[in-house]
Amino acid sequence: MICQRGGVASIMLKAFASRQFIYFLMVGVISGSASFGSRLVYSQWIDFSEAVVLAYVTGMIAAFILNKLCVFKESQGNFFESILFFCVVNAVGLMQTWLVTMCLAYYVLPFIGV
Repeated sequence: MICQRGGVASIMLKAFASRQFIYFLMVGVISGSASFGSRLVYSQWIDFSEAVVLAYVTGMIAAFILNKLCVFKESQGNFFESILFFCVVNAVGLMQTWLVTMCLAYYVLPFIGV
């Protein structure tokens, strides 16, 4: 039933093979790389914990700009509402990233001898 022509699987495959989705994945790789790379740079001058936060914000800015310019060009939504929603959603991600990173860096990795 799922494999029938025009079924759910067919719709999902078309969505994942779309140009927009490919661009979305590329933006994710670029913004993730910007975040990781900037954390390495920031760590040269500021505390590790602060570098993690600034790097996350750097990645957020890159993701928002690239998604707006390359992925969701036809979006008709209010620009400032888009920014607000993006920031609210990413604030949760920032807290999660910071907490996991600090736990790994100061507890888990030292415990296993890394």
